[in-house]
Amino acid sequence: PLAAQGSLATRNAGLMAQYFVVGIVSGGLPATMYGVFGIYLNVPGYVYGATGALCRLPWSFKMFLGALHDNVPVRGLRRSPYMALGWSVCGAALLALAAGGLPDPYWCADSGGHYVTTCDTPHSSHPACVPSVDSPRDIGGEAAAAPCNAAAAAGAGWVTWLMFVATLGYVCADVAADGLTATLAMREPIESRGTIQSSVYLCRQIGMMLSSVIVGFGMNGPEYGGSFARGLSFEAAA
Repeated sequence: PLAAQGSLATRNAGLMAQYFVVGIVSGGLPATMYGVFGIYLNVPGYVYGATGALCRLPWSFKMFLGALHDNVPVRGLRRSPYMALGWSVCGAALLALAAGGLPDPYWCADSGGHYVTTCDTPHSSHPACVPSVDSPRDIGGEAAAAPCNAAAAAGAGWVTWLMFVATLGYVCADVAADGLTATLAMREPIESRGTIQSSVYLCRQIGMMLSSVIVGFGMNGPEYGGSFARGLSFEAAA
């Protein structure tokens, strides 16, 4: 019945919100990686791959986190303390990302904000092309422009670790929420059992879709390889 479903959503609004935020963070963080690491910082391919693997690693700890939650209660509570701890860690890492900022981008930008990577005709007079004309590095027959911040890739390390910590935090909270969801599901009447599980995972998917839209449109500026004239910065998205 619709009334019963409405009552369920009201009683478990906090749990629904938890899964919604998990969806936002779990969908948003990976969506920023290509624009930040591949375009803005211009890291080598193997570094980009390692960054993605490191940020996915906390999901491998779900079994151990579940065992920890079940066997090491905090003041008699097995779920809510770990939710609070996980979100505190995640929030602190995201705040550090927002406050710390990124280094200057690897490539120089032209007047329109687009990166000057090769010294083709439109960019031949750009300052970044002056040293490359004397000692060009060919990219498909074109001389490569000189970078404005050759050390940009070195700034990827701390960004990666903060994203790893943020992921570890929300995974810790997510595992606790999964345990609570399983407990609540067992208390549902047999004719409606599974309603709460489908509801919370729907909330998570909605959060993931929303974060994808925010990153896809908001961070579609030229500094991250997008086609819009301007967009959100990584710090604002974090």
